[in-house]
Amino acid sequence: KAIIDAIIKLGHDINIEVTAEGVETEEQYDYLKKKRCDKIQGYYFSKPLLPEEATMFFKCALKNEAI
Repeated sequence: KAIIDAIIKLGHDINIEVTAEGVETEEQYDYLKKKRCDKIQGYYFSKPLLPEEATMFFKCALKNEAI
């Protein structure tokens, strides 16, 4: 966690938006959110999607519907 904290701090200190990849658990998500990581992505949110699946995902999200 010390390395993650240092990377987030360094990015913010030099005004770079920090993105965490590979997040798989709620615990990881909560930790990164608490540390103010700017963007978080990974299997916790979704598996990789085919273009058609991504289109459907965002259409449903905009309508606030479950897939």
